[in-house]
Amino acid sequence: MPGYGLIGLGTQNMKKDGCPAYTTEGWMICTDGRVYHNNENTANNDLINFENKTVTVKVDVPNAEITIDGVTQKLGDNCPKEAYFVISYHSKGTIKLIPLP
Repeated sequence: MPGYGLIGLGTQNMKKDGCPAYTTEGWMICTDGRVYHNNENTANNDLINFENKTVTVKVDVPNAEITIDGVTQKLGDNCPKEAYFVISYHSKGTIKLIPLP
């Protein structure tokens, strides 16, 4: 991840601008291990840190889990069973969203 950012899941209704972690349509984990949904910090995982690092990411959408270099984090109980993998990162003061179906 190039600098500060988030990865996670978003619904098909997620907007392609702004940060999904601040909406009801996104379940995201920050580069420092904080988990956000609907602008609330829902969990913290001190074992996860991927800022300015190359990592291996596994996504388990049905179970709403993301595994980063072997460390698994649940994103939330209310995450839909069908969602998109989303990358959101800060680049020169803007946020880039890359939804991957």
